Amino acid sequence: MSLKCFSVVKKVLEDTYSEIPDDEGNRDRMIALAIEQISETYLNMSKTGAGPDFRDPVNRFAYVYAYVPVHAHWVSELISWSQDAKDVFEKDKVRIACIGGGPGSDLVGILKYLDERGGRPPSIFCEIADGCELWKHTWSDLAFSLDLPVRLSTDYIIQRVGDTDAWRHPVQFEKSDILSMSFFVSEIAHLGEPAWDYVGAVFEKMKPGAVLLFNDNQNAMYYGKVDEIARSKGLEVLLEGKGDRRVYDRNEKSDELSEFSKKFGRKSKLTGDVSWRVMRKPLMGADGAVSADP
Repeated sequence: MSLKCFSVVKKVLEDTYSEIPDDEGNRDRMIALAIEQISETYLNMSKTGAGPDFRDPVNRFAYVYAYVPVHAHWVSELISWSQDAKDVFEKDKVRIACIGGGPGSDLVGILKYLDERGGRPPSIFCEIADGCELWKHTWSDLAFSLDLPVRLSTDYIIQRVGDTDAWRHPVQFEKSDILSMSFFVSEIAHLGEPAWDYVGAVFEKMKPGAVLLFNDNQNAMYYGKVDEIARSKGLEVLLEGKGDRRVYDRNEKSDELSEFSKKFGRKSKLTGDVSWRVMRKPLMGADGAVSADP
């Protein structure tokens, strides 16, 4: 099947729809309400300090439907804008770390990019770090259900940002060739210092030459802090921007989700006011000097 974002999300939604208890009518009403409430929660999160409860399968389903297609598209788009990011995927084997990647946007975007690039895809090992273990159930059968042309292995790691002792345990981020943070910082910013400590720890662990993909809301509270921490950890900015982004891709068919939009009376998100970055940890030369050349 096509690895376009809406196609992949449609398959995932079809596979997980029946996991929500209750009859179809009540199920659809619960999902429609969850889509609305998640949007309101994000609008008020800086004040309330509370994000959506993704332990609830209704909220997880609603989030995948409403946000994952567009967020995944923007991850794919960001890779295509950066030659340094594209070069990573020219290797035979690529290690990826999706930080806060439980909802699946990062991985779906990467698969879309590889599908559209064509040619022989690399083998992918993807480490997904998230605070909600239950996201694993949503995406656990991804490789099997989509019959991917990519050799894909995934490892799911629970890291609750507010629990500093837990996430200081060893992880494999330092082995990753490319790392992603897709609408993750805005999810954790309300935690204050633990959030920024976590971001700093991730940047610190990045190996020389590793590339970071960052997408988030256009709010200086998020991208400004990330820029500050990145500078302190020696990351170089390869690409940056902010502004209105849409799904500009005639091959992406949002109407693939029309059966769900009719059920819920709401369409998936297609636009956003976004900030983005591609960064890299500089390489070290034989003399110990920092080198910008890959």
